[in-house]
Amino acid sequence: MCQNPTTTTVAVNDITLALAEGDASGVGHPVTCAGPTVWEQANAQLRNWAPEAPESGYLKVDVAITWVDGTVRKVRYDLERRDATTADLAAVVRGNLLFVVENAGVLKAYSDIDHDIEILDRYDLGRR
Repeated sequence: MCQNPTTTTVAVNDITLALAEGDASGVGHPVTCAGPTVWEQANAQLRNWAPEAPESGYLKVDVAITWVDGTVRKVRYDLERRDATTADLAAVVRGNLLFVVENAGVLKAYSDIDHDIEILDRYDLGRR
């Protein structure tokens, strides 16, 4: 599973971030990022919210990535204070997809493994 240089990468249309709970000021106010710097914009928003995370714990951030072909992938980002300098949404998305694909045998109820493999192989996941 690695990107084939002869295959066209499906571009991201937008990424929506929403704080799912807690006392942080962004709860209930989703932020949508778009354009050629969509991954950088999303990381900047995560860095902006990170200082509001509890000292020992995290804020749950619901993330929806929509690609130009209409494919949507939702993940959860556990935002910690240290993410104020290290936020990397693309790495979390890739890690989530790899975990699901590599554990397909255990996750028998999960039926979209082939599509997740396609996302890993053909979709923009923040790589340059």
